[in-house]
Amino acid sequence: MINGIEIFFIYNIKENVFNIMFNPALIILIIILSLIFLVAAIILGIKAHKAAVTTGVEGLTGMDAVALEDFKEDHKGTKGSVLVYGEIWTGVSEDDIQKDDIVTITAVNGMKLSVKKNK
Repeated sequence: MINGIEIFFIYNIKENVFNIMFNPALIILIIILSLIFLVAAIILGIKAHKAAVTTGVEGLTGMDAVALEDFKEDHKGTKGSVLVYGEIWTGVSEDDIQKDDIVTITAVNGMKLSVKKNK
């Protein structure tokens, strides 16, 4: 009588030209598991490729930042420093922004962030 996993190691064994023992059931199992792994890796790779960018300059738009100082009037609007993800950036806004206000990043222009005050 054949019990459980013994079928993969003892029974249905054939010899090839080089006298190496092959078990067809074990080979089929390895092929099936390899295909499952390959399909899963491809699916996860496609999902990762289609995911929205969450790092770099592109990922900053829509994020919240903290004003580190009162924004001062400039010829281009008000300007001040903001902190986002531990980095200090120059923020430009048309709103009146005070120190410690939470602002939302609306655009990235070079090394300056366009921000608006959260309501």
